Amino acid sequence: MPIHYTQAEIFIFPTSRKVSSFMGLGYMLFLAAILLSILTLLFSLHHLAYNPRSPDYIRRKYKKKLMQFEETCELIQYLGDNMTKRYREPKDRPIDFDFKMEQFMQLKATEPGVETWVS
Repeated sequence: MPIHYTQAEIFIFPTSRKVSSFMGLGYMLFLAAILLSILTLLFSLHHLAYNPRSPDYIRRKYKKKLMQFEETCELIQYLGDNMTKRYREPKDRPIDFDFKMEQFMQLKATEPGVETWVS
């Protein structure tokens, strides 16, 4: 009988026998590449937003984009914490849940990529 592991277990224990297969190692490399790209994006946004040599309007522009990026990340965390497996009636949901769910669904229409945040 095969043993199934959650994504969190695979991410937490990268050197264990759980990821010794080629597919597991490939998955870890994929996650590492995604994490590296996100960190690079955040570094770029932070540098553009807080560089004292940049003009004031450039810093304001990228501070706003950095705040939007942080709000998007917080939105995903909020929905993950408040979503249940079973359907809940609107009266039983948190007050702003439907609004944040609508915001999340609108993210699907945006073009993903560095251009969204850095350009």
